[in-house]
Amino acid sequence: MESGRVRIVDIADELGVSTATVSNVIHGKTKKISAETVKRVQQLLEERRYIPSMAGILLAQNDSKIIGVVINDHEKYEGHTLEDQFISASVNALAKEIEKAGKFLMVKVTDKWNEIPKFASMWNMEGMVLIGYCEQDYKKLREQMHIPFVVYDGYMESYGNLVNIEVNHFDGGVQAGRYLKSRGHRAVLCISDNNVCMDMERFLGLKSELPNAELMLIPMEQEERAAFYMEHLEEIKKYSAVFAVSDYYAMDFIQFLKTVGLSVPENISVVGFDNVRESEKFVPALTTIKQDNEQRAALAVKMLNRLRKGDCGEKNVMLPVTLIERGSVRGGAQSVIEALLECVGGEGTIMMPTQSWKNLDPAAGVYWQEPKEWWPVIREYIPAYDKRITPTNTMGAVSEMFRQWPGTLRSGHPARSVAAWGRYAQYLTENHDLSDIFGDSSPIGRLYKMDGYVLLIGVGYDKNTSFIWRM
Repeated sequence: MESGRVRIVDIADELGVSTATVSNVIHGKTKKISAETVKRVQQLLEERRYIPSMAGILLAQNDSKIIGVVINDHEKYEGHTLEDQFISASVNALAKEIEKAGKFLMVKVTDKWNEIPKFASMWNMEGMVLIGYCEQDYKKLREQMHIPFVVYDGYMESYGNLVNIEVNHFDGGVQAGRYLKSRGHRAVLCISDNNVCMDMERFLGLKSELPNAELMLIPMEQEERAAFYMEHLEEIKKYSAVFAVSDYYAMDFIQFLKTVGLSVPENISVVGFDNVRESEKFVPALTTIKQDNEQRAALAVKMLNRLRKGDCGEKNVMLPVTLIERGSVRGGAQSVIEALLECVGGEGTIMMPTQSWKNLDPAAGVYWQEPKEWWPVIREYIPAYDKRITPTNTMGAVSEMFRQWPGTLRSGHPARSVAAWGRYAQYLTENHDLSDIFGDSSPIGRLYKMDGYVLLIGVGYDKNTSFIWRM
């Protein structure tokens, strides 16, 4: 016995059995050992408080239960790979799922792909999850490793013992672009440290919604990036919004803007990608595209298990993303109304349609989706029109907010009302004749007599009620 540590040979000598017998009992290989001997060995192991080498036990088993997670030590992490919030969130989610599956997690960070097969072999791993490597690395690994492995966002053809799980990067860009467009932004800049793979997909998605969007390639190193922003500050100021391909770059960009006296979202709006934990607590809270780390981790463990059993038909899986709206983007209904009020000034007037045509009798055809037998119930129970609180129908967010705007007046027509603000608001909204909805005495008729203007935002003349009814 060395240094007070109980060894296998000590247990074997005391019981008069071979070291192989003791070792087999420890590792669960007891088919050829009598139940009595197994019991004696286990009892003495417990009495002597034998502590086995976990590595030895796992390496001796055909099923080690070890899942390796290997992350590319990319230069953009500047030596802090595991501190990156997306990486740490991914590893945390994988740790939970691997624990839930009764497995062990081992993590390795390396930028050398040829270390990965050695790592897998050394620990007799039953599967691996790889994050952040390029296509050529995956091809080499597929040739050298015979254990199943799952790749996060691998841009390649998947087959054999490999499954690629990616999120819909293109749709994430689409959602960001659509959201920014809905908030009135047209001059949008995308910032990324490269123009390939997932980052390019995100930019192309953005550009599909905003054709004039531009891509700016930024340095990976933080100090160089700050200097780059300063050098290109005047160019950056030309854009009303920035879409960063990661939350890290988004928050870093916002911090830079603060140093030069620019505010988000007052001066520039910013959207990120990932939805890391800090994005919600950041000031301002970051609007971002969420990718679900828990969902991907659960799927990764499930796919590894299916690969080991040989029944995994899906080799490329794409997961959805979701836009999370917070406080880093300016625009929307409030901004549109504020801009219009600023344009007309104190002497001007603004009028908008605030129709609630669902207040019409069902026989008029406004309840085409409901069965005819429901009409009596609808007639009896639909709330009476109240110009103070009755909401608009299909008029959009701007009109709905405008009817509630301080100082706004609304006409009394229960189905075809308008709301107006400013010098002539009362004249335009009073005495809205039920039988002259859009005629000479209606709000639209009065606006026509005043040589008023019609502003169309994002729609054509097919939506211009004033034009249709004055023809």
